[in-house]
Amino acid sequence: VTYNLKDVKPSDVVSLEFLEANGTVIRKYATNSESRETRLTPKAGGNVFNWDMRYEPAESFDGLIMWAANLTGPMAVPGDYKVRLTVNGDVKEHTFKILGDPRSESTQEDYKKQFDFLLAVRDKLTDTHRSIKEIRAVRDQLNFITARIKDDPNLADVVEAAKQLDAEMTIVEEALYQTQNQSRQDPLNFPIRLNNKLAHLSSVVGRGNYPPTDQSETVREELTTMINGELTKLRQIIQTDLPAFNRMVKDKNLNAVIVTTPAQR
Repeated sequence: VTYNLKDVKPSDVVSLEFLEANGTVIRKYATNSESRETRLTPKAGGNVFNWDMRYEPAESFDGLIMWAANLTGPMAVPGDYKVRLTVNGDVKEHTFKILGDPRSESTQEDYKKQFDFLLAVRDKLTDTHRSIKEIRAVRDQLNFITARIKDDPNLADVVEAAKQLDAEMTIVEEALYQTQNQSRQDPLNFPIRLNNKLAHLSSVVGRGNYPPTDQSETVREELTTMINGELTKLRQIIQTDLPAFNRMVKDKNLNAVIVTTPAQR
């Protein structure tokens, strides 16, 4: 995509969006993006932007390590698309076509089957990783509470309840992700978990422009069913066990701020 800007000031907000023919946004790149991967850095004069034709990647989380897998979004199928340039609210839009590789024997249906498969995998990985982040956010809050009351014998039941809640979530977390991974080589020592298996499947099916095999679809369904089972357990914990813990904390009249040492006067 080539575009020309007469001038670019630090305060200017410039964005490039790639859209499906119906107007659905596929990917947005902007000067004010918080992500380095989607940050646009235009200059005054002529600019060239090369789009990789891919949809948004699956959501990640801090410290994620996987083996022979990635979170790459699916590539757009051949067809009609739009690109939209916005500069401080001023919008310019053009249509364009993505063409299939003329050397390939894949049909439009083949491209679409591959796209649908990879999009389903991406969405399930995002769901999985959001759940892991949810587990860790709850754990941080549990740790914050128990760190303040762990030496109070009158609150031992609260500490024990927090440990039990954390243990239940940890079972789910460790089924979804190999939490022992600390370096890129660790997956050689510790078995990969469900998210890694599903992401690897995406890497395999995403090679070339071929439709997924029946075997790939079977594996995706099996892994998705297993992941859904773990996510159902997590929903039960969040919707039932966590509210019960919160009621216990409320019944104990725990203060938001607790002074554990005499104030210096």
